[in-house]
Amino acid sequence: MTEFTKHAQVNVATTTSPLATGLPHVVVNGPARLFGVYVNTVLSAHVQYVQDYNANSSPLVARTIATIPASAAAGAMYNFPGIEAEHQLRILSSSTAATGAITVIYKPGTSSSLGVSAP
Repeated sequence: MTEFTKHAQVNVATTTSPLATGLPHVVVNGPARLFGVYVNTVLSAHVQYVQDYNANSSPLVARTIATIPASAAAGAMYNFPGIEAEHQLRILSSSTAATGAITVIYKPGTSSSLGVSAP
C-alpha cells in the first residue's frame, strides 16, 4: 500500500541556533521530500530555515533547502515541489526567541526510493 504524505506540527519556540545547547526541531531523521509549510500561528520576527542536516559529516553540514519569512501570517501556505533532504529534515529558527507554529508537509524517502524524478 502506498504511504501518503505526512505532516509534522512544529512549535518554533522550541528551536534554537545551530550547535547550541538545545537542538533544532527534527521533523524526520532520515531522507525526505519537502512539499510544504503551513503557518498555524503567526511567526515572530525571526526567519525559519528548513534544512537538510548531515550529522555524520565532518564538519557538520546543514544545507538550507527552504526559508519561511519572518512574521509570516497565520494561514500562509508555502508550497514546494518535493525538495529532497538527503539526511535529516529539520527546522531551525534564526533566534532562540522565536514564537509561532508551523506544519511541515513531507514524505519520507528519496527520489529514487519513492520512484520519482527530482525537481
